[in-house]
Amino acid sequence: MSRLGSIQVLRASAALMVAFGHLQHEAKQMPAALDHAFSPIFLGLSGVGVDLFFVISGFIMVYASERLFMAQGGAMAFLTRRIARIVPLYWLMTTVFILTLLLLPGTLSTGLPQVGEVIRSYLFIPYQQAGTGLMQPLYKLGWTLNYEMFFYLSFAFFLFMSPRAAVYAVAAVFSLLVIIGAEFNGLPPVIRFWSNPIILEFAFGALIGLACLEGNRLSPVPALLLVAAGLILLQAGDWMGIEPVGGLRPLIWGLPAAMIVAGLSLGPSESRTEEGLPSLPQRLGDASYALYLLHPLVIRALRIFWDKTGLSNAINPWFFVLIGLAILVPAALWMYRWIEKPLTAKAQGLLVTQHAAPATASAAHS
Repeated sequence: MSRLGSIQVLRASAALMVAFGHLQHEAKQMPAALDHAFSPIFLGLSGVGVDLFFVISGFIMVYASERLFMAQGGAMAFLTRRIARIVPLYWLMTTVFILTLLLLPGTLSTGLPQVGEVIRSYLFIPYQQAGTGLMQPLYKLGWTLNYEMFFYLSFAFFLFMSPRAAVYAVAAVFSLLVIIGAEFNGLPPVIRFWSNPIILEFAFGALIGLACLEGNRLSPVPALLLVAAGLILLQAGDWMGIEPVGGLRPLIWGLPAAMIVAGLSLGPSESRTEEGLPSLPQRLGDASYALYLLHPLVIRALRIFWDKTGLSNAINPWFFVLIGLAILVPAALWMYRWIEKPLTAKAQGLLVTQHAAPATASAAHS
């Protein structure tokens, strides 16, 4: 089963949106931002890249697991492949982050970690940071991966069912969790985290994946209109100043993201494989995970260089944003080729044995 080309491009776009937003946020804090009237663009929408990732994740997990439903050992095959794909690079970046804290104190705006924080960060166990109260691991963007792991476990639990029954079960469980989180006060922080309405975005993607798996397709005009409507709704919410917080996030960002994914994945062009794609979008889609994990450290290192050389006070902050992107793209491509792929292959060799039989090639790379 080949991966869907337009979804790969959307992955690349989502990772770039997040990085572009973080670069602009950093640039906006520079002294030169006032002198040069620095005005960020689409900064309010940069976070929607995460919502796109969540919807895409739900879609891919269903679409790429066609042969795992009701298969003997299907759940274990699914989990071992997801662990091999997600864990090694995240552990590596978390280790780099911790070593930076220990060896270069003051470089990162975070205190020295406690042992419990380190363990929970590596094991994808959500916890509340003492200083901020936020549910973030040491490497802060790992909060999204904590949700990913929760989705993987939930999805794997229902793989003994048919595709339709499994997707409906996941959607029902996630909906119930959201209701519990909304109706009951005083829940433990971990339960509050797992009942955040943002988990519904995985269900949105899973339902789209089911529709695609069952052969549903849109003709060109409805598919294009669906994508356009999603983009318009995202922009309209930003123009109206609606904050995508709490229960509003899956409505303000999640549903438009799902519309975009549905329009691209269910459209007639999805009968094609990735082979016809331009090289860079395809490769950057492959490297989107590396780009996502790498960008905070690259941005921090670039900001330190900018401050040390006086550039923060001297030149237009847009140079910081553009140079940051110019560094991040090739760095992510390099990391994917020379670090992520070998690590994933090694992890698969260690984890995927007899459980790999029913798995598809695309599941290994999704």
